[in-house]
Amino acid sequence: MSMPGNAPTSTFGSGSLAWPNNPGRRSPWIAALLSLLMPGLGQVYVGRPVRGAAWFFAIMAVEAAALYFILNQPRFWMLAPSIAAWLAATLFQIGEAALLAHRAAHYQLRRYNRWYVYVALLGVSTAVNVATCLALTRDAATPAGMHSVDSYSMQPAIQRGDRFLADRNYYRNNGPARGDVAIYLHPRQPEQLYVKRIIALAGDRVTIRDGRAIVNGFALEEPYAILGDPASRYNNAREITVPDGHVFVLGDNRANSLDSRAVKDHGMVPVENLRSRATDIVWSRTPSRIGRWIGTP
Repeated sequence: MSMPGNAPTSTFGSGSLAWPNNPGRRSPWIAALLSLLMPGLGQVYVGRPVRGAAWFFAIMAVEAAALYFILNQPRFWMLAPSIAAWLAATLFQIGEAALLAHRAAHYQLRRYNRWYVYVALLGVSTAVNVATCLALTRDAATPAGMHSVDSYSMQPAIQRGDRFLADRNYYRNNGPARGDVAIYLHPRQPEQLYVKRIIALAGDRVTIRDGRAIVNGFALEEPYAILGDPASRYNNAREITVPDGHVFVLGDNRANSLDSRAVKDHGMVPVENLRSRATDIVWSRTPSRIGRWIGTP
């Protein structure tokens, strides 16, 4: 019979996350979980706080770079490597933490090996993430640089369910151009964002015949458009002149789009309503479409 002084001890009462009968053993599963919750926290758990801090700041830097590219340099070929680097680094540090825990057969508990220390570090991590997001998205008047559509009005360029990037800084530094796929505030419902293609600019004369846009007397080359039924609503419209400070927009799926042809329900778009210009597809149900440029032809 064991004497009371030789009974197995438990460290849970002291706030440590360790095996009940072996406080010197680290759990690979707990190490992996902590690393999943916060980069580097699993390394802290196994007694490598400096290494954990290095992982935390490295992965935070990669996350910040990915967010920056989404918001300010929205091109797939720049975003994809950042996401791949983040995923690889995250998985590697999780695996490393689990491996270090597996090798720590006789671990001596440190003062920071307490559950409340881990919770405090998670709180700091959350605060840093929030502060980083706020710093990179401080322009609240401009929407984030990733969008999706729930209609068929921009087929085939944008399929329903596609997620695509948009350059929110483009119209700050450039004027609109014919062919731009623009994200804008709806002229009649300014709380809603729409996406259509700019067909004509201020001063242009525009008419629609059988779904085809005729600008200043010349039919546009529109390889991106599906004209649809020539007799459908709005596929024939009288000539109008685009007023100053406005653009004329159309959906690529002409027979299934509410756009500048609908004078009462939509009308022409003030240039000040333009928010961003579409660039690349980042997700699609059709994998071959991922990375495709959808901006100006």
